[in-house]
Amino acid sequence: MLYGDHAEAEGTRFFKEATGRGFEGVIGKESQSQYVPALRANYWIKTKKIETTDCVVVGFSEGEGARSSTFGSLILAAYDENGKLRHIGNVGGGFSNSTLEI
Repeated sequence: MLYGDHAEAEGTRFFKEATGRGFEGVIGKESQSQYVPALRANYWIKTKKIETTDCVVVGFSEGEGARSSTFGSLILAAYDENGKLRHIGNVGGGFSNSTLEI
């Protein structure tokens, strides 16, 4: 299949092949829709491969600066194959000011 070919009715197979080769995802569009830079969001859909992990929030770090009244980051853990909780990382981004106020 060449770049730009239509994969009508084969989207799942095409997606698996593309992500299996290391691509982030695929773009889906109506076969007759034309490329219009200002309007492509209305006619084109990007589908990304997303991998998830079930995590447990085991703590948080103290907020500093603009976040001094809330928290800095959440401390995350996940269960390993032996059922033991293991630290896997911290996450601090993705929280808007309004979310932090709740």
